[in-house]
Amino acid sequence: MIGRRGAGALIVALSALLVGPSVDGAAAQQSATSRFRVLIPDFQPSDGSSDKFGKKLAEELRERIDELNTHAAVDKDEIKDQLKRFKLDMEDLSCIRARQLAGQSQTQVVLCATYEEIGDKRYRIKDIEFVDVGSGESFPVDPIEVSEKQEAQAAEEIVNRFATFVDQTRFAAFCQQYASSSRWEDALSACDTALELNPGNQSVRYIRANVLRELGRLDESLEEIARILEDNPLHENALLLGGIVAAQVDNPELARDYTRRYLELDPDNAQVRMK
Repeated sequence: MIGRRGAGALIVALSALLVGPSVDGAAAQQSATSRFRVLIPDFQPSDGSSDKFGKKLAEELRERIDELNTHAAVDKDEIKDQLKRFKLDMEDLSCIRARQLAGQSQTQVVLCATYEEIGDKRYRIKDIEFVDVGSGESFPVDPIEVSEKQEAQAAEEIVNRFATFVDQTRFAAFCQQYASSSRWEDALSACDTALELNPGNQSVRYIRANVLRELGRLDESLEEIARILEDNPLHENALLLGGIVAAQVDNPELARDYTRRYLELDPDNAQVRMK
């Protein structure tokens, strides 16, 4: 049970366990002279249509990404060599497997997509997402429709959205860096910009919730925590932070709820259970 007398003890206990804000993404890993490696598998049709369009589009994208100063596409031959280690073919490389492969090959970003034929030699490219391998965060892109032999046009549209992903990653890194330096106002501004570019970035949203707490904007912090847990009810750090902030605003019922849910995920945590 958590009453008013136990609120202070709860805050101390949970604060000791709370993991500091971290994005741990591509921008934080890049050195001054390196280029981010981007894994682009051949895109597979979701409807059983010909795979030629997906192969041509993927190759076009590798060429476009290689033209960037900040990123370099993983060569197709290197992808195949990596796949041989696991006795897989290119057509086996789903987005999940591509992310796993990237994690073992010093690759920071994965570009995923599928497509389907929509009649009259037209294709809808869908499930497009850029994945930051370090943070696990995904940047989704709206579907694109093009005609046959318009792979270059489709690639141009995707690369234009890739530029937004790069900006989002950069501001997410600023968000983390400023928060780590206790520059709360600067952190909040960077977090806000990152979330404008990618509202689904849960790592940034968690940092923002913690920054709001540090700024004394506790009600707003609780609102942000609720958003995180709506998308991911098992977000342990959000539950911990929620317990702290709820206790700080003298809401023992909510603090109990967050603490109970946290203990369901970590039942052996005696430090929290005793408070």
